[in-house]
Amino acid sequence: MLFALTLLGCSAWIDQEPACGQDIYVWSDDLLAFVLTGNGSGEFDVDPDDEPRTGVVGEYDALDGDFDWATQYDGGYYLRRATAEGFGTVFHNGNLDLLYTEEVTDMLGDAVSTVHRVQRTECDMTIATWDAEATADDAFVMSGSYSDDSVWSWTAEDAGYSYTGSLRQNLSRSSQIDADDGSYSAFTSSKPDGETTQTWSGVCSELNCEGESTRHFDGTLDATASYFDGDELYAESVGAYAYDGSGVETITYVGGPTCDYTTDEAGDCSYECDDGTDGNC
Repeated sequence: MLFALTLLGCSAWIDQEPACGQDIYVWSDDLLAFVLTGNGSGEFDVDPDDEPRTGVVGEYDALDGDFDWATQYDGGYYLRRATAEGFGTVFHNGNLDLLYTEEVTDMLGDAVSTVHRVQRTECDMTIATWDAEATADDAFVMSGSYSDDSVWSWTAEDAGYSYTGSLRQNLSRSSQIDADDGSYSAFTSSKPDGETTQTWSGVCSELNCEGESTRHFDGTLDATASYFDGDELYAESVGAYAYDGSGVETITYVGGPTCDYTTDEAGDCSYECDDGTDGNC
């Protein structure tokens, strides 16, 4: 029988060998990793090894399983704060059984609340997430394992799509999505420096498309895309947007005009083309 992690001396293993033979527990970016940085009281104040987060401060009560933490972000990052609160068990041997809600607030003041259910047994871990306004029946479930001491790899299935992904020791994350019918695929990579890139290809509004985008540290987004009618190039676009969605996308139509599509922060769009046409999108 496993026992909850005793507060006294919780910064080191007490009476059980790690359940997973890989050296994963100090970098996995979860409650155990946070607690292991503390002084044994269950309280922690850790500076994660990535650039957006400047601190994670909280505590875990091994007697009743309650825990909470607050995440602090760099002032130039597009997220402003995050809080987590829940309950569960951090076991001596590194296993986890946790349920918590996390609320993340961005630079616009918009907040998103997500429920997380984390279960780790030996080297296998399942993380289910769902919107706090929904139920566990709507969860996106990632199931995977630590194949070595530097990566957790996972897979998921959801509504006609298959997913693969990973969390690495340097806290970089990646995910691949593929439509089961082959009509769309996208690869997303989030780096410890706070930059997220995505490449995609598939069917977009009855045209074939391919493109790439970069979400920068400050939330601005750059994107380029090409659209094909069959095998023939139909149009190419280049866009640059602020985090609030305002910006300009320039589309060059093959054999046609070049048009600037301007979107303001309210979401209203207008266009102006070099052939003299203009109007609302």
